Amino acid sequence: MDLILLFLLAVVFPVAWLVAELTDRSRRVRCTLGILAILGGFGVAWLVVLANRWNCDVWYGGATRALLGGVLEKLEAGQADLVKQELRTLLAYPSPGYANRVRFNEWANASVARLKTSPKFMAVAARQGDLQPQPGVLYGVEGEWLYAPAARYSGPANRWAVAAWRLANEFAFRTALRSTLELPAQSVVESGDNDCREVTFIRKNGGGNLKLRVDSQQGIVSLESR
Repeated sequence: MDLILLFLLAVVFPVAWLVAELTDRSRRVRCTLGILAILGGFGVAWLVVLANRWNCDVWYGGATRALLGGVLEKLEAGQADLVKQELRTLLAYPSPGYANRVRFNEWANASVARLKTSPKFMAVAARQGDLQPQPGVLYGVEGEWLYAPAARYSGPANRWAVAAWRLANEFAFRTALRSTLELPAQSVVESGDNDCREVTFIRKNGGGNLKLRVDSQQGIVSLESR
């Protein structure tokens, strides 16, 4: 009913007013149709506002639902740090205002995409001798140190390199790698990422080397190669 009324106000009455002005109609008819045509302009404006509001509800409602779903999924997987980092990224975007055109739906969808494509995360807070590390998984080393190396670090005198060496040894000691690698690690080198180091271990029984990628600032270790 409302749409029919708006159609009459926006189309029928303006056309009727124009026809009345071009033909020999009474003054009362022309004035009545003119008033209705002017009211029709307000009706069109109201229809535009209503359509824009509905459009915003669809965009932002869907984006918010997707964002909440992605956040909940990562929280249930124990990746709270990843969620906090992504939310900080969203907060860094400009606030809505007359001077800018905020596209929250695009930002939220981009955050959901990053959350879905992020690597899996697993916390290693104690000895897990049956845990066999897998490529593509980020491992967070938590809790007190359990491993006391028999030899001191002999690589470059860099505090981040020392921290990476120590963290890699701790991770290997806590997992199934302890039975296959010679501890402590052999070397530490810079990786492509300035925040990470590549730590190399020698396998027992002459099985070659194994490399771990270590972010000592975040306390995260990943398997570089098998």
